Amino acid sequence: MTPGDVLLDTNAVSDFLLHRSEALTQRARAHLMKRERLTTSTLTIFEVTRGFYRVNQPHRVLAFRGRMDAWEVLPFDAEAADLAGRIESELLRNGTPIELADVFIAAVAIAHERTLVTRNLKHFEPIASLGFTLPLQDWTLPL
Repeated sequence: MTPGDVLLDTNAVSDFLLHRSEALTQRARAHLMKRERLTTSTLTIFEVTRGFYRVNQPHRVLAFRGRMDAWEVLPFDAEAADLAGRIESELLRNGTPIELADVFIAAVAIAHERTLVTRNLKHFEPIASLGFTLPLQDWTLPL
């Protein structure tokens, strides 16, 4: 993993696009200065567009997708799917299930050796506690 390689979770993407956190906005801008683009996953595209359709605002999908053109979007591919299956089964076996979308996003981050940026660290800590390499950061917290 190259230092600085990150993947923004859905809540981090949403917070950045809606300017909900000054700390996150500053860290994202600093990241952009070094890396030229932010990274998320196809699962975040799914979660955000699903939200717009759920509240009957399909017109917002086009604007969102337009903004995502400047982002690197990592796929939920076969490697991530296999990893997600392993993670989910271990979480269930340990009695620590989490949202399936979070398992999928974590699997993409792990497969692509990225630090996962999220404000919901507790959602992902059970995965790291199983021994999977999943560095976590919350950019809404001050440095």
